[in-house]
Amino acid sequence: MVNVLMSIALFIIYRMVIAESKPVDESWIEKLLYILDMLLNLGFSTMFLLVMLVGSLAIFLNQIEKIRNNYYLSLLTFLAIPIVSTVGLLIKLWIDFHTYDRSIIKTVAIFSILHLLLNTAIFLMFRKRMEKVRESDA
Repeated sequence: MVNVLMSIALFIIYRMVIAESKPVDESWIEKLLYILDMLLNLGFSTMFLLVMLVGSLAIFLNQIEKIRNNYYLSLLTFLAIPIVSTVGLLIKLWIDFHTYDRSIIKTVAIFSILHLLLNTAIFLMFRKRMEKVRESDA
């Protein structure tokens, strides 16, 4: 539940960050481009939320004892989807960096890295809790 709530909180913060951009008031073409930019941001934010929620649901694979007791399989349930999505975004950002001056993906990549770091912290807390459970069972 903590991971799902964290994902939703990051989504809300992301929406607040992209809502802070100011529209330009010069010509109708710039206003149209601003509206298209906001629609693109909405699409990216929705995709960002879906990837974070799918990553949060993968944690439930730790209910399987074989996965829960294996450190690396458990690590994959926490970090596989966030790592793949973050690496993909960073590659896209690197490509865009050489062609465009400003990229919408930069904000998504920053929040994806933040999500990855928070998932790592949650995984480490989970492993500590599992070690305590194993010690108390022994």
